[in-house]
Amino acid sequence: MPAKQKNLARVVIAITLVLAIGVSMWFAVPTKALQINITPPPVGELGDIHNFTVTVTIVNPERLPLTHVHMYIYKADNPTSYKATLANLPFNTGSKSYSPSDTGDGGAATVVATAGSGLVFNSAGGGYVIWEGAPHTWPDSVNAYAYAFAGSVSVNYNVNWTSPSNWPSGSYKIETKLITVDDTTFTKTSASFSLTQIPGGGIGGGGPLPKTEPTLLVNVMGKRLAYRIDDRGVMLEEARVTTGDGKLTIMIPTGTTAKDEKGKPLSSLEVIVEKSPASPPRDANIIGLTYDFKPDGANFTPPITVTFGYNPADLPAGLDEEDLVIAFWDITILEWVRLGDITVDPVADSISAKVSHFTDFAIIAFVRPATFTAQAIIISPTEANIGEPVTISVIVTNSGDLAGSHKVTFKLDNEVIAIKEITLAGQATGRVAFTTARYTAGSYAISVDGLSGKFVVKPVPVPPTPVAPPPVPAPEPTPAAPLPVPEAIPAPVITPSEPSLTPLAPPINWWLIGSIASGLIVIGTVVSVIVIRHRRSRRERLIE
Repeated sequence: MPAKQKNLARVVIAITLVLAIGVSMWFAVPTKALQINITPPPVGELGDIHNFTVTVTIVNPERLPLTHVHMYIYKADNPTSYKATLANLPFNTGSKSYSPSDTGDGGAATVVATAGSGLVFNSAGGGYVIWEGAPHTWPDSVNAYAYAFAGSVSVNYNVNWTSPSNWPSGSYKIETKLITVDDTTFTKTSASFSLTQIPGGGIGGGGPLPKTEPTLLVNVMGKRLAYRIDDRGVMLEEARVTTGDGKLTIMIPTGTTAKDEKGKPLSSLEVIVEKSPASPPRDANIIGLTYDFKPDGANFTPPITVTFGYNPADLPAGLDEEDLVIAFWDITILEWVRLGDITVDPVADSISAKVSHFTDFAIIAFVRPATFTAQAIIISPTEANIGEPVTISVIVTNSGDLAGSHKVTFKLDNEVIAIKEITLAGQATGRVAFTTARYTAGSYAISVDGLSGKFVVKPVPVPPTPVAPPPVPAPEPTPAAPLPVPEAIPAPVITPSEPSLTPLAPPINWWLIGSIASGLIVIGTVVSVIVIRHRRSRRERLIE
């Protein structure tokens, strides 16, 4: 083969290998996944209520054209004869109830669905997911009924199933089936869980399986579940029970110590609606139902969590949901007492609290009307120049429980300057500020909602008159060296004689001097004229 053909063949082989590796890596690394997780109920007795959860998750943002979600609960070794069918579970947040006839004589059930914000009904085209390692693709012509648009998204199903009391003891399983628009099916089956006959009941009157450890029986509004607890009262698994209407959830974490009033492991727990609850506190309403938690004296270490749901339409106008509380009825002082460590979720319309003992519990809404008080007036600056802004602030508090609005009035020298309105929730605090400027020096009195103060506007300063500096004193002269003192010469003896008289000079007569000078000038002039005429006459004679 020529060298050029050999080189070309090598290039083609290299490109083919690169493409093959790229394609294999594309299909070998799943990037869009679908998951179904099932948490089966604990060991229980037939005829009781069993709680379990199923979660459907789309791990990455991708459309999944779902049309149906079905759930089946069946006896592992005989699914044909003993099976409960829960068909068409909701996609969006809500609940659905099934009667025994709905489930095919498989008992009654209530399903509460909670969907993530990314799981919505949509018709924007097909999609692509990975299910148990295999890719599944739908073209754009296939409408997508539920999809994730922002990362991982789930829909969670909380199921309370009342098993038929006449079913046989044994192992049971839960199966969840997702069906797409083109009849693609994704099926997930849970691990086995055991259900036993209540003594004296069931087929053939068979007795229960022997228990190897204590059990805490939980009965919440008719929902009966059993959870493992050791002989010290320590929970060996988490107990979580939600009523069918979703208005009450009890959660006892694994490791919690649950004991009765005698200090023995708690064997039963019951919650019922209190038909004759105590009256609410003054200026307060009870929201929803009051629940009686039994037995009295039961205690938990650490405290367990109870969550109440509420209907926002039941709240008084102006009440902030964050101000709701859970209170318990203290039978020793006959008063409602607020629980601490309360969490309000306005999105889920629920309120949770930690509970360490059992009694009556209720949601309390305090409804004292809005009451506003101004306090802590602040003036800045208290001394200002002419035209300089001055800010007057007050702290306003709503000491009531309901939200409200209040008008704050600012007066200057008893004259209304401005009015501002502030709206505050119950037990909230806010700040109101006013700004003014004065152009005349003086003191100004202010008043804001009964609070008083003042500020001063300083006059324009007058520049000081310049003062001349004091003269610098001349330096003192240096004293000269003393002259030598001459020897004393005896004074000559003077013989007194007649004093000589010196005659005084006569005064000068300026008029006489002027007259003489004038005469001399006249004489000189006359002489000059005579001489000139004489010379002219002589010159004439010579010429002749």
